[in-house]
Amino acid sequence: MSLSAYVMFVITMIFSFSFSTLSGKKFGRVVPIANIFLIVILYISGLFTRLDIGVYTFILVSVILLLITIVCCFLGKNKNKYVDSIKQIIRNPLFYFYIGIFIAMTFAFPKDIILNDFDEKTHWALIVKNMFSYDNFGNIGDTTTMFNRYLPGTGVFIYAFNFFNNSVYGGTNYVAFNILSISLLMPILEIFNKKLSLSFFASAIVVFALPILFKTSYYMSLLVDALLGIYLAYIYVSFAIDREKSDWFTLLSITLGCFGVYLTKTAGIVPAIFALVLIVFDIIFLGKEKIKVLFSKKIRIAYLVIPVLAIVFVMISWKIYCNYWNTRADFGAKVPFEEIKEWLFSPNDFQKEINTLFFKRFFIGNFEYEYITYLSIPHILTLGIYMLLGLLIGKRIKNIKYGLIRAALLYLLFFFFAIGILYQYIFAFSYDESYILASYARYSLNVYLGFALILVYDLIRLFMVDLSEKEINAKKWVWAVPATIYLGVLIALSIVAPRFTMLTSNKIKSEFSELVEQTKDLKDTDNVYVVIVSETNDDVFKYLTSRYLITPTRSSGLKFGGTYTDGRDSNNPYTGDPFNLSKDADEIKNHIIEEGYNYIYLFKINDEFKSKYTAMFGSTEIIENQLYSITVNGDNLSIEIVE
Repeated sequence: MSLSAYVMFVITMIFSFSFSTLSGKKFGRVVPIANIFLIVILYISGLFTRLDIGVYTFILVSVILLLITIVCCFLGKNKNKYVDSIKQIIRNPLFYFYIGIFIAMTFAFPKDIILNDFDEKTHWALIVKNMFSYDNFGNIGDTTTMFNRYLPGTGVFIYAFNFFNNSVYGGTNYVAFNILSISLLMPILEIFNKKLSLSFFASAIVVFALPILFKTSYYMSLLVDALLGIYLAYIYVSFAIDREKSDWFTLLSITLGCFGVYLTKTAGIVPAIFALVLIVFDIIFLGKEKIKVLFSKKIRIAYLVIPVLAIVFVMISWKIYCNYWNTRADFGAKVPFEEIKEWLFSPNDFQKEINTLFFKRFFIGNFEYEYITYLSIPHILTLGIYMLLGLLIGKRIKNIKYGLIRAALLYLLFFFFAIGILYQYIFAFSYDESYILASYARYSLNVYLGFALILVYDLIRLFMVDLSEKEINAKKWVWAVPATIYLGVLIALSIVAPRFTMLTSNKIKSEFSELVEQTKDLKDTDNVYVVIVSETNDDVFKYLTSRYLITPTRSSGLKFGGTYTDGRDSNNPYTGDPFNLSKDADEIKNHIIEEGYNYIYLFKINDEFKSKYTAMFGSTEIIENQLYSITVNGDNLSIEIVE
């Protein structure tokens, strides 16, 4: 693992430790504040195209907090109060778990591990490489990412953990992403009073393993859909824990949660709104009065106003930034209201068919793992689960009406979210993907997981905490139970371990070492035509990997512009074609000239390629894993080996 990851982790720990001491708030509540605050600082500095200033600012704030803590502990009038806060931190098992899981992950993820997902290579990790190249969000100009208006929340956090390397390491990417996720889950466990109990550790295993139930590869993926669900639960739980004693810290947690979830992805506005709706519902149904209870404390109306203002700030600032720098297209396209109206009231044949397929999948679909990764559940079953748990929770708090109505609300919210997914199939996805309802389970994931975590929190609060208080003195479990939780986490990680064990540094060095070596001195303005003659599906992954490794140098493939819907009629609008042997030499030559390629790299070729394009290379020998320079003279090409 890179040294940079350790340095940044220590800095976030200094912030968390100091802020927890000064505020008197529990460590597990403060850690996510520290991590989201890092994202906020980096986002603001990135708006001015200086991400590095954001890192240094966070370090400065952390050091200042530490100095204030030291002064308060030794010179302050209430120094005993701060000393007691420190004692509470070092007695908190979450403090040791957080450190322990970080260290465990640094060993679990080799530094040079290669990415294993299409979207990681085309955006979620690729954007971080561009951040280092340009010291901005990596979306200014003609960079190598496809959707340059995607929000940079996880990207800047991963950037910070790679910062002192001044480059990007695959293992550090995963460690940073996981640390952010785990920190957002920790508040759920801070409701225990007697923490060293079997109930606490059993609950911890459930909470940290739950994301894997819904997405088997969660802890080794940079895709943000499940993270949106974790943010949803974090926002709601931040309120629920403090329901009877709301203060500035509650508001800070909710606001930063809304800021973070929307900054993660535009779709994050949905979990933010859902969390706020659930908060309002709780205020109304669990308050002594009806809607007036919203205004009984100024802090409660602020729950709605300030988090919404945080989201609006991101919306406006990001739009101004993207327009100022003329960043390229985002996912999707603007759809005129008339077309939406037609879909709703008089759909065409395509829309009717997609509507039918979608609602059949929604209500009757199979209980399965889509793509062997994403849990898919028929929503009629989901409704039954919600109602059963709602009845159980309502009975426990002696308010069955609340339990059942909230269960119905969860289902209704999910239904509205599903309509949004259907909208994407009707207007945004390629036709081929719409007909198979591509990524349905992945997009459903964030609401599925968010609601599941909220229900688990309720069950822990109402059943496990009471059970913990009744258990025998838990000190005897001090050594045995931590081992149990680590074992549980390791078992959970082992479920998906085979998916990345073959993608270690040795494979990168052996298969892509020549590519990296020969292109390392190229400029970001250079344009390389990478040839990978496609014979198997694995070649598409190789092609995307080559593009990732060459970045920030431009390379062949995805078009730099337009919207996703520009490729609706294409069979595969995402990935392009590694190399199409159906084109003759003149077509390839004209393509190279038109696109302005000044290099060609023959990553993978075969005898057919050699025989078909010999004339284009002239007297130059055609060699696999070789970089060539291209000189254009009118309609003619001169191709030479780069020594």
